[in-house]
Amino acid sequence: MQLFLPILLPTCEHWFCVVINLVEKRIDVLDSMKLKSDEKTQAIAEVVSALVTILKRTRPMEYTWKNWIIHHPDVPQQNNTLVLTPSPFVCSVCMIKNWTHLCGCRFDCGFYTIRFMEHWTGGRMNTRELEANMGVDMRKRLLVRFVLSPHNNSRNEVLEKCSAEKISRVQRRASGAEKKRK
Repeated sequence: MQLFLPILLPTCEHWFCVVINLVEKRIDVLDSMKLKSDEKTQAIAEVVSALVTILKRTRPMEYTWKNWIIHHPDVPQQNNTLVLTPSPFVCSVCMIKNWTHLCGCRFDCGFYTIRFMEHWTGGRMNTRELEANMGVDMRKRLLVRFVLSPHNNSRNEVLEKCSAEKISRVQRRASGAEKKRK
């Protein structure tokens, strides 16, 4: 049995995943940047500590985490973290934060973390499928899954805004075509 715990490091806005492997008594750290920092080490310790507290309350057994192995397996790495040239395609996060660096260079870690949770088998990664589907299409599919999820409390609101925007765009095109005719 494995427990997947995605973790966000707030200082550098970096996502990675900790997998608690209860069968192998091992903690796997899946990180698309192999980031090494005190903040990451502290975050792992806090998550494992919180999990131990929860497990002790729900399952009356002894958890001896001190002897567990912390394993950093080789997983696919982001290949866009060091690009310094601006991209002509700017994502909404970079626009909001007014960043001028390449889009996606800081936020692919979230996509990789999601994909790691989908493809981690406990000892290895199904890398062929994972790497083959890391492009724009995968991002679109994930976005659609998030928006259309029955667990998305804002689903109807988002769909209504998208519909209103599409109607507005069609009306603008129609009025532009009408003006050209006159």
